Amino acid sequence: RGGALPLLQPNGQPAAEVVLWVHEAPKHQPAESAVLTPDFAVILGQFDMSNRKCGHHCPKGGCCDSTDCHDQCFHDPMYKDSCTGFIFNDSAQLCTLHRRLKATFVSNGGHSGPGLESSLLFPGAALPGDGGFTIMATIKSAVMNHCQDIISWGDGRGGWMSVELRLTMGVLMYGENPTLGGSWHQVRSKGVQAADGNWHDVAVVRTASGEAFLYADGKQVGVGNVHKRGPQGLYPTARSARVAHAQDCVFQGHVKNVRIFDQALQKAVIKAIQADRLLPLDKVIAKPTTTTLTTTTPTTSTPTTAAPNRTTPAPEPAVRTTSAPHREMSMFGDWGYAPVQALRSMLQRQR
Repeated sequence: RGGALPLLQPNGQPAAEVVLWVHEAPKHQPAESAVLTPDFAVILGQFDMSNRKCGHHCPKGGCCDSTDCHDQCFHDPMYKDSCTGFIFNDSAQLCTLHRRLKATFVSNGGHSGPGLESSLLFPGAALPGDGGFTIMATIKSAVMNHCQDIISWGDGRGGWMSVELRLTMGVLMYGENPTLGGSWHQVRSKGVQAADGNWHDVAVVRTASGEAFLYADGKQVGVGNVHKRGPQGLYPTARSARVAHAQDCVFQGHVKNVRIFDQALQKAVIKAIQADRLLPLDKVIAKPTTTTLTTTTPTTSTPTTAAPNRTTPAPEPAVRTTSAPHREMSMFGDWGYAPVQALRSMLQRQR
């Protein structure tokens, strides 16, 4: 190889279950049967480690091991709050970091509009009353209406309580009036025109403290504060139209790939999902073998922050999900590396 090799570089409670006129009265266009799987994993980063030296045990490169991949997942500041597992392909020296997720609701969606009777109905699309949540969808519309609800909730009684992710003259907006007698708060995007007839991936992340982050096509496009208290008493069914004090704001176009999570997902995870960097669970949870290693941590509603036990788990097969040419950056071009030697030193100090 010749010469010194580079180190890795840092870089609310639902309403009563009764038949409510707001949702049941109009004839509706049912959403297509959900073909999305709620339980999946996303690739956060993928590293070709074949031309890297990993601390003192691999000074000439080509001998990084699963422990180095483990350290990137659980101790690299860029990934430790979102990574729940890794796949290390020893023969290819390929390290893949992933995050396992489970959506509380998924729907493949369909066409919505022009009227309320042809809006999409999402039965069972309940929002959590406490804690954060994330709503994601892929949309297409060429209509410049003042109000187009991508997905919306009400209390089922025609009251003013509502939660809405919508387009306003093509601008992405999230708003809510989550409690009886409350007021409407909203967050708008900047620099986004989503009613241009093209497909767009959109999302809102609402934290437990009331911050709301808007995303479009993998980029954060808006941030602001809504209510500190999460939505309470909403009917556990949604529409692609407003279903609160008025039944209007029907989305004119297509809504698909609807996913709801009962947690506020990190920016890196949103970006990975919207870039379609998905990893089937049979690639994450694989059958044992004796030559390669795959590890994962149990799915939880909060990110892993504590340093895990470094005991090597039972070997499982690694999966090389894509080709990985030798290059200084990851295959995605914008993912950083923490120095493996520095990570090892930090772990030694913790012991």
